[in-house]
Amino acid sequence: MSRFHIDIEVSIAGYPKWRLTGYYGNPDRNRRRESWDQLRLLATSSHLPWVCIGDFNDLLYQHEKMGLHKHPSWLLNGFKEAIDDYNLCDLGLVGHQFTWFKSKGTPNWVEERLDRAFASPSWTDIFPSAYVHNLGHFHLIMHLSS
Repeated sequence: MSRFHIDIEVSIAGYPKWRLTGYYGNPDRNRRRESWDQLRLLATSSHLPWVCIGDFNDLLYQHEKMGLHKHPSWLLNGFKEAIDDYNLCDLGLVGHQFTWFKSKGTPNWVEERLDRAFASPSWTDIFPSAYVHNLGHFHLIMHLSS
């Protein structure tokens, strides 16, 4: 159990049962490994097709950040390993590529893609055309279609 996620089973007529996790990655960089371990635990806690959406407080690639200072390599690598360990697929993002910002309109303006959705291969088999739409102001919507 974690205070950083909500985990539910979803039943929609005409589809197999699947699992949805709303996730929040620990914002403290020194505790990020705990977040990655939590993702690993969530990935193995059920055999249902799985999608995990939320604010991961992490980046997969340097191009997911605009602004001062590069994102530390150890954070990029650690997050990517946690995702790759279970062959999770990033559902992509339609709309503005960044989901978080601070200091807008100043020389210290930073934008990052912290919010996203990952899915297991069995989940993407059910919803092969699913994608995430960035509505701005920290709001994402996931579109499902089979």
